[in-house]
Amino acid sequence: MILRGELVDWYSCDLHVHTALSPCASEEMTPAAILLEAMERGLDVIGICDHNSARNLEAIVALSPAAGIKVFCGMEVQTQEEVHVLCFFHTVREALDFQDVVYSRLPKKKNVREYFGSQLVFDHNGELVGEEEQLLLTSVSADLKTVCDEVAKRGGMAIPSHVDRMAFGLLGVLGMIPDGLSVSALEISRTLTPEEAKTRWKDISRFSLITSSDAHCLGDIGAARVQALMNHPSLSEFRLALMGIEGRKVVIPGRGL
Repeated sequence: MILRGELVDWYSCDLHVHTALSPCASEEMTPAAILLEAMERGLDVIGICDHNSARNLEAIVALSPAAGIKVFCGMEVQTQEEVHVLCFFHTVREALDFQDVVYSRLPKKKNVREYFGSQLVFDHNGELVGEEEQLLLTSVSADLKTVCDEVAKRGGMAIPSHVDRMAFGLLGVLGMIPDGLSVSALEISRTLTPEEAKTRWKDISRFSLITSSDAHCLGDIGAARVQALMNHPSLSEFRLALMGIEGRKVVIPGRGL
């Protein structure tokens, strides 16, 4: 298929993958292991979204060309309402700039690895270099609208995570979708179909829907995904696909949007 003279293709995308930086993720979730698993699962694009931090993005982006995997630079922010939001940016630098804002809004508490889990950090060679001491598994002192606005201000893309879940899901926590929210789509859990979601929440039909694995261990990578028809795998193209611009589109395999 051709759009304005450019070849387009389908790309298989799992946009919610945690590394071992997230304390709730397995320590096997190293950059190299994630990329290898993504290759074996036939993924073209993965979104790295650790809790309230982007410190492992540089490592996985540096290793990704050898794996032939495109990495979307993100993090999963927990707002003061305890709603999770996937926040994506075009570059590692932009994600780290946003990380500074997030860190400034986190409570000044150290992680207790024996209770919450380890928060492992890797360098650009994929080597373990230490642990993040700041407690990441907590809420920032910013509401949902502020977080989404901060992402939009940086040209990024905000997608509330697993909105149907009672814990940390937008609809589960708030019971509704606030008007004027700067989001590009909504993520539904992999156990829910778009039809089921639209039946349970009428206003969800106003938004594009995606599903992702929310992988915290290697075996879950690619367990849920979307197919995106794009000119090339990039955040800008994915945003256009969510909007259905010029033939681009995003579908949940076997479960039409």
